[in-house]
Amino acid sequence: MGMNRPLNQTTDQRLETSEDNLKQVDISQGPDPEAADNPKKGDIRQTWDLLITPRMLTLLPLMMWSAMSLAIYSASFVPLMTMGMPKDWSDDKQVQEATLATVALGVGEILGGIVAG
Repeated sequence: MGMNRPLNQTTDQRLETSEDNLKQVDISQGPDPEAADNPKKGDIRQTWDLLITPRMLTLLPLMMWSAMSLAIYSASFVPLMTMGMPKDWSDDKQVQEATLATVALGVGEILGGIVAG
């Protein structure tokens, strides 16, 4: 219909294309695109600049909730597993079996992440 720009590109975005480099730069929200080339601006400062953008601030509660729930569930998982183990096992054996199970669960999470993308 008369518009010559691609459907996925807004007026606030510029698409820079070359043979070796294909990147999309959003200039409406986010840190200065030139900041990556500025050695005086450190990585921590660039991360902070990205964190305080409006798009990242909307994700901040989700990231905080995920971190807190992961910490709580991880801390309570091993004691819950040891409560279900045979009572004649020593405490060291129970903790050893529980942590071995968490390693297997971690490998499963990694493989699931690779398969799911």
